[in-house]
Amino acid sequence: MNIQEVAPCFPGVELTQYIDENNQKGRIKVKLGPVSMVFAGTVQFKMKDEHNLRAEVSANWREEKGRGSAQSDINFQLLACDQGTQVSIDSDVQLAGQVAQYGRGVGMIAEISEQLISQFAKNLEQKARDFKVSASSGASDVALSSGAPAASAPQAAQSNEISALSLLWRVLLAKLRVLFKRS
Repeated sequence: MNIQEVAPCFPGVELTQYIDENNQKGRIKVKLGPVSMVFAGTVQFKMKDEHNLRAEVSANWREEKGRGSAQSDINFQLLACDQGTQVSIDSDVQLAGQVAQYGRGVGMIAEISEQLISQFAKNLEQKARDFKVSASSGASDVALSSGAPAASAPQAAQSNEISALSLLWRVLLAKLRVLFKRS
């Protein structure tokens, strides 16, 4: 339920301004071959249900040079499972402008989204492991438990950018694995 702790797990995301516990401003860096785009926007909790471990988040992004926009609505839910905790994510992403043109190939946006969510899940899992190790050693993270802004939150955010070519390569490899498993 803490955007400042979770958002940096998503590739390319950097939080730039803490507004309040439900609203943040940030940026996403995307590289499409030789073209780099930076989207600036807001992330807002629309609903938090801490009892059922559910949340609805809305994000609105505009490319800084006017080449497009993205709007997403994301529903999260944490569910207990044998291995620990399962994070269920349902997202609806709407793209407009040049950025939408890059993903016109059949299923390309869905494939890239799947790769992004996969990387997000790996990063989130590592963050949870690090927190568990930190907690078991007696260290505490006040910003994580209180929801208050961390003094170095923007610096702690990932400064990497989303590389569409790298994601496309992973999509191609995944499709080849499926193809060869069939034969």
